[in-house]
Amino acid sequence: MVFGRKQQRTQTQLLMDELAESYGHLRSAAGHVAGGTAEKLTPPYDRARNAASRSWYTTKDAFAPLYEQMREGAANARKEQQVKKNRWPVLVGLLAAGAAVGAAGAVVARRRRSAAQWDEYDPMPAVSDASYGSSTSSSPAAKMASATDKVTASAANVADSVSSQAGKVADSLHEKSSGRGSMSDKAARKASDIADDTTP
Repeated sequence: MVFGRKQQRTQTQLLMDELAESYGHLRSAAGHVAGGTAEKLTPPYDRARNAASRSWYTTKDAFAPLYEQMREGAANARKEQQVKKNRWPVLVGLLAAGAAVGAAGAVVARRRRSAAQWDEYDPMPAVSDASYGSSTSSSPAAKMASATDKVTASAANVADSVSSQAGKVADSLHEKSSGRGSMSDKAARKASDIADDTTP
């Protein structure tokens, strides 16, 4: 057997050995602290959790009827608001149709009034290209016919412009109401028919 000398450990090796032993001790100490803490905190935690759970359910049960009332009230308010919104396109359509019918009536009344006004005067001969600038004058009936034609043409122009404006208003209302304005479509068509009937 050979007896040899034991190799001496350096300071660094000794320090590392001590630290390894200290680390093991610290780890076991931390485990003991965690276990003790869990033993002490578990009962109060369970009591608090049970109390919170009970109070949550009682609060939820107390507010459930109020929540249902609020939800039903909000649904009713939305329905009323939708009904009010749906009325406006119809009202605007009826207003536009009324304006178109009124304009067409005004054109008819104006035409009748101007025709009655011309009945007071003696008929004059019409101005024609052949007689323009000549010393001979046309018959009064021809002049009356020419004046009547001018009035009729201007009334037709007014009726056409009123009809086209009513059509534009009706189209814009139809686009805005997105298919729900059947009354406004009927009113616009009726106004257009009236305007077309008044044109000569």
